[in-house]
Amino acid sequence: MLRLATNRRTRRLAQRYMGVGISFIPAHNTAEVYIKAEMLASIPLLFAVGTTFAIPVLLVWGWVRWVKDKTEKQRSSSSTFSLVGFSLATGSAALAVATHLYARFVHNLALSDPALMKIYAFGCLLSIAGIAFAVAGSGRPNPVRWLAPVCAFGTLIFWLMAMSTV
Repeated sequence: MLRLATNRRTRRLAQRYMGVGISFIPAHNTAEVYIKAEMLASIPLLFAVGTTFAIPVLLVWGWVRWVKDKTEKQRSSSSTFSLVGFSLATGSAALAVATHLYARFVHNLALSDPALMKIYAFGCLLSIAGIAFAVAGSGRPNPVRWLAPVCAFGTLIFWLMAMSTV
């Protein structure tokens, strides 16, 4: 048995896309539209969970891999670019944690606080620079070859989602 939308936001989404499926092919009944609207509404939640839990785990795993690997691969320019990109992604994540702790314990930051806007911008710039360096370093195998761009992109998604709540 199909379940209909239960909350107001999902109903509004379903009414907006009434009669149109995800692939823009007309839906056969309204119950399908409600279910598809619920699926669309859960996508931001998946990004939030991914950036909150997966990125810190990947960052720790990447640093463990980098420290354990003592080969000649770490001396190439490609691995240096990857390390710089990974370090910038780590710095961006550390900025997010520091901002949260500062806002929680020292100074209650309002959503439109200019200092918070500057922190958001700096976090985005760190992530974008991390993506650029990580892509430049993905040419040859090294311990953080693929972790660097994934983590930098994840921190960029985090900052963009944080800015969208303002």
